[in-house]
Amino acid sequence: MIVQRLVFYTYNLLLSVLGLLYLPWFLAKLLIDGNGRTRRLQRLAFSCSTSGDIDVLLHGVSVGEVKAIRGLVDQMQRDYPDLKLAISTTTVTGYQTAKSIYPDLDVLVYPLDMFGACSRFLNVVSPGMVVLAELELWPNFLRACQARNIDVAVVNGRITERSLSGYLRIGRWLPRFGSVRFFGVQTKLYSQRFEQLGVDPSDIVITGNIKFDSLHVPQVPVKDSPWPRWSKRNSLLLAASTHSPEEAQLLEAYSEIEFDNSIFVLVPRHPYRCANMIGELQRQAPQLKIELFSEVLDSEQLACDVLVVDALGQLEEAFANSDSSFIGGSLIAHGGQNLLEAAVADCPLVMGSSYHNFEDEVELLLSHEGMHLVNNAQDVLELMLDWQLNPQKGSLLARNARNALESQRGTAKITLAALSTRGLLPLK
Repeated sequence: MIVQRLVFYTYNLLLSVLGLLYLPWFLAKLLIDGNGRTRRLQRLAFSCSTSGDIDVLLHGVSVGEVKAIRGLVDQMQRDYPDLKLAISTTTVTGYQTAKSIYPDLDVLVYPLDMFGACSRFLNVVSPGMVVLAELELWPNFLRACQARNIDVAVVNGRITERSLSGYLRIGRWLPRFGSVRFFGVQTKLYSQRFEQLGVDPSDIVITGNIKFDSLHVPQVPVKDSPWPRWSKRNSLLLAASTHSPEEAQLLEAYSEIEFDNSIFVLVPRHPYRCANMIGELQRQAPQLKIELFSEVLDSEQLACDVLVVDALGQLEEAFANSDSSFIGGSLIAHGGQNLLEAAVADCPLVMGSSYHNFEDEVELLLSHEGMHLVNNAQDVLELMLDWQLNPQKGSLLARNARNALESQRGTAKITLAALSTRGLLPLK
């Protein structure tokens, strides 16, 4: 207990020192950057408000986690319709995604882990329970919840081997695992890792991956979406959530292979890169016509070789209307991006050999022969060409992937049942 307090106070002392060093820059940005002013104040919980009393606050740090809890939110609204739910998230893209997915719920900016910010945030929101997706344990936030008798639960819990090593060295003293009343984890391996960190096994339930319950394909096309009309006239080859230098590698391979009536669609993981990227790509392949999504959005048909998507929220429709897809972050040592949206959209998919961020999902699809792994960009485009020439191969792969996903559904119900068994739901 003494060691824990010492580490905790040291943690806060470091935060205070960093805060003082950061203060001049912060004040300057408040004065200069009008667009970011509100968000910076929200991160400090100076501009936090809700539309009423919140029963359950569900937190997802960024886009992936915000999307992952969709199935749980839906199930909670069905099983406990009287509960008032709210969503919190940390990143700008996570906030934009949450506003889109949950238009009827309050969407809040999660506070910086500083005692004052956490206290102000919880004084305003005052939830009956906090549900954290995957593993988002911040010492001051958990301490503030404990001081207010707010129950905290982790759902869809996972902890990588790298994170485990860090927690075992020092982090185990900071997150205050003992103040979390429930850990719903994805696999037995994750359960064992939490036990290594001192979590009581009775507080852990292996529920499965809640992401599978959150996957869906729109039953009708999004209003005014250009993707259906574009896909009628061209075969769309999609490179999703790419990172540098994957775009250049893929473009080089695409320019060397002869495709029939195809358009190569690049969707960078970070859209802000697009403005500079399109110039670099055009210099790399001057023989190809490259367009930005924002400039051809209203076009009836595409008249380009390569489309660079410089807008958020397009992947779901892009997957649903593409003939094949590559999942980025996997040709470099990044660990891959989310592949499940492609799988649920019946879009044949391929990844590179770096996929440790989504190891369980990749292994599931591979075990059902629902995807391919390759070594380089040339292999990606050659596989896409094979699917174009032999569409039955791509169709079989997509069908196997969809069947793999369907076999994993039901986690949301299991999670809520476990919360109910432990007396966390319904709220007292």
